[in-house]
Amino acid sequence: MRTAVLLIVFAGAWALTCAVANPLYTRPVVDILGAKLATFEQQKDEFTSLFIGSSRVYREVVPEVFEAEMARRGHDERVFNFGVMGMDVPESTWALREVLEMQPAKLRWVFFELQTFRTDLDDDNFLSDRQVGWHAYGETRLMSDSIMRDANRDFTTRVSDAWQHWRHFFAYASGLSLGKVALPFEVPLPANVAGSQEVIQGDQLTNFMRRQQGWVPLEFESGSQYERRSKKFQREQDLFHADIEDLKVKPSYIPELVPHHRAVIERVIELVEPTGARLVFVIMPGLSHEMQFTTAFADGLIPTLVAMNNPRRFPFLYRADARFDAAHLKQPASRAFTRMFIETLVEQGLLTDLVAGEDP
Repeated sequence: MRTAVLLIVFAGAWALTCAVANPLYTRPVVDILGAKLATFEQQKDEFTSLFIGSSRVYREVVPEVFEAEMARRGHDERVFNFGVMGMDVPESTWALREVLEMQPAKLRWVFFELQTFRTDLDDDNFLSDRQVGWHAYGETRLMSDSIMRDANRDFTTRVSDAWQHWRHFFAYASGLSLGKVALPFEVPLPANVAGSQEVIQGDQLTNFMRRQQGWVPLEFESGSQYERRSKKFQREQDLFHADIEDLKVKPSYIPELVPHHRAVIERVIELVEPTGARLVFVIMPGLSHEMQFTTAFADGLIPTLVAMNNPRRFPFLYRADARFDAAHLKQPASRAFTRMFIETLVEQGLLTDLVAGEDP
């Protein structure tokens, strides 16, 4: 009995110590995520618009096009693309908090990507630097609490899944990750900028991200992995077109907004609201219906949503020749997407075209 009490006291003291120590954690500039945090911090009072999300945001939101199209409508904007390869919604929530804690002085827009995500942690990234890196106390507790509220899973599974997140939190607070990075997070210098294809890291990567405002198209990447992805997509055109046809049909079953989706949405709203910035949730032009989010928007659970995953409304974005692979647009299509996105903001009444004199 005494041993159990001592263990509980020790665990509580450890958790308290880690919660206090969390703000002291600094992510090293060794990958794209670290470079983007460093870049944003250096220029935080210049940016008025922030896009945050996965590789779809990273590859497909073109800052120069966004700024030019906004200027054409009478809006002076400076945008930063905080999309990152493999960044799922929970990690995006952590990154958003990190950015907002820098207190950017001019931030007016926050565009946050929504996509279906799971709460279990994949084996390839288990206890990797990247996976550990977003498991601060607040994010870990958010995921743990939402897992434990999920009545669709048995109690043993909930406890097991929640414990995996707490394991990552203790590694985060202790600095005891496995030191591995399971996904490729390095970027080559584009040939038209640097005259070479060498891999860059650290300050060089930060400087590159500053020039690009966070955006790097897939055409800038080198390496066999990208060639394989593109060739695989070319071989599987029939599957791609079948997925598009499925996307055109409204599904008979609409999944509910599960606890972890609801928890993250509420957390993002809670983070952005005090800043006074306009929060817009975004569904990028992928191959999933994501009906749980559009239904939640219709029910008022999501305040503002722009859904771009509609092949009937945006047929150009779903042409095979517009895609680098099944999940990502080529550079010309990314530029077109950015223009379409702003047009959709105007159509939905989220953005006033000052030049045309439209009412908000």
